[in-house]
Amino acid sequence: GVQEQFYWLMLPFMKFKFKYLPFFLVMVTIVSVLVNIGNAYGIFGFSEPVQAFVHTLRFHYMSIGALLGYYLYFKRDQLLGLWIFSKKWLQLVLFTLLVMWYGFNTDSVFIKNTITLPLSLLYGWIIINVGSNPKNVIKIDNKIFDWIGQRTFGVYMMHMFVVYAVSFFFSKTQLFFGYFYLYIFVFYLMVFSITIALAHLSFKYFENPVMDWQKNLKYKFKTRREIKLATQEVRAS
Repeated sequence: GVQEQFYWLMLPFMKFKFKYLPFFLVMVTIVSVLVNIGNAYGIFGFSEPVQAFVHTLRFHYMSIGALLGYYLYFKRDQLLGLWIFSKKWLQLVLFTLLVMWYGFNTDSVFIKNTITLPLSLLYGWIIINVGSNPKNVIKIDNKIFDWIGQRTFGVYMMHMFVVYAVSFFFSKTQLFFGYFYLYIFVFYLMVFSITIALAHLSFKYFENPVMDWQKNLKYKFKTRREIKLATQEVRAS
């Protein structure tokens, strides 16, 4: 839902004030980070449920992604010419930092809430690097990722339901709760396996038939239009 709220914020600028879009995205990033920090410290006086809701509204993740997308489209060469994209050693350093983040733990409220800004920049960087940078050192162009890539719609649609279902299963069974690392391993294994299995079923029995139906429908309309035009030409001659 946060994504949809962000899209609504962007609509007026996309339609009427597109030249101000970069400025708008920078302002959204600044305000979102400040609100995130202030909310974490409780300076707004929100109740706990409201505080938890505001915590989800981290628009800076999306505004930074949109800003990078804007510059990739309009100033591609300048963006990809930056050191973070052109220097392979720096790519490895940034990728290592991103991986290390998942093992980082702190009790500092300030660090927890300010780290989201550089983290969102790193997420934007890795997406552009993998998807658009010809000098990218993180190679994922292979048959396995191609196979998964064809099923990303199902992964996107199913993954949260699977996460909730697996979480519910573990909370009820208490399975491996005394063995943290084993619990984490089995939890993620179940989430990934079930999600990809459901995504494959969706791809095979729902998405493919719908796409085939759409192609057939387009072909029928195109054929009818061609027949109609040919008939009109014959009549005209």
